[in-house]
Amino acid sequence: MNTPMQPVKTPKERNQETWKRHRQEVFKQITLPLIIGGSILGLISVLVILGSNMEISRWADISVIWLIIPAFFFTFLAMLILAGLVYLTVRIIVSLPFISYQILLKFREVHAAIRMVSDRVTAPVIKAAGINASIRAAIFWPTKGKTSASRQSVSERK
Repeated sequence: MNTPMQPVKTPKERNQETWKRHRQEVFKQITLPLIIGGSILGLISVLVILGSNMEISRWADISVIWLIIPAFFFTFLAMLILAGLVYLTVRIIVSLPFISYQILLKFREVHAAIRMVSDRVTAPVIKAAGINASIRAAIFWPTKGKTSASRQSVSERK
């Protein structure tokens, strides 16, 4: 059967022996290498400052050149991409009126075709409704007082 797991109780106090060993390892593996590396870097910096001559300056200039080259390359690449986008934008703006006019002409052709088809489709219905209205008007000629235009007949108006 499945029984619910009991929560693991952790001790409130640290184990002093393992804590002491952990602190020693942190000092040996992290703190001491950082101190030694920082000291070496500081010593090299002091030696460079005290022993500087034209040779050091030349190597510094070469280092600066090598640091600038990748930045120059990526900046030049970005400039070329931007110039290409500007060129394409100008080309699109120049050709846009012609393309828009061609699209307008196509829409006008479609509009004319749809109008012609809809006129052909509705023509019989309108013609039949007109004939029906004519027949009704001939059969049910308005009599005295029953005109739709007015409530009085022509003879009553005089």
